[in-house]
Amino acid sequence: MATPASRLTTPITPSQVVTITLVNGVPTPSSDPVTIPFGGSVQFVNNIAGQDYALELFTQDNNKHVVAAVYLAAGGGSAILVSDNDPNSKNQKCFYNIEAYNPAAADNGITDNTSGGHSIIIGSGTDSPNS
Repeated sequence: MATPASRLTTPITPSQVVTITLVNGVPTPSSDPVTIPFGGSVQFVNNIAGQDYALELFTQDNNKHVVAAVYLAAGGGSAILVSDNDPNSKNQKCFYNIEAYNPAAADNGITDNTSGGHSIIIGSGTDSPNS
């Protein structure tokens, strides 16, 4: 059995926090799009009890999802995504979908969608994320 990762020695304070709740039966982010500064981070929190979710990330051109997803446990599970430190990532978008995660399912709930319906915008600087 795999060993869980150790905790960070330097905690990350997210630039933004996005909560996921149900709106008319659909898992919905509290901010969409969410803008973070270059070098910043965003924490996703699953506030839906009884249902695990996965953030399905897409390629930069938003035409294919990557082969891994970010797991969010039901009832408060969270993950922090950090921006790429490449200067070319400034003013770029990271697209994602929120999909139900069922480990017993053959496809783990990850869809065949060809584009992400939500986005994270990486700003151009810490003081002015949209400049």
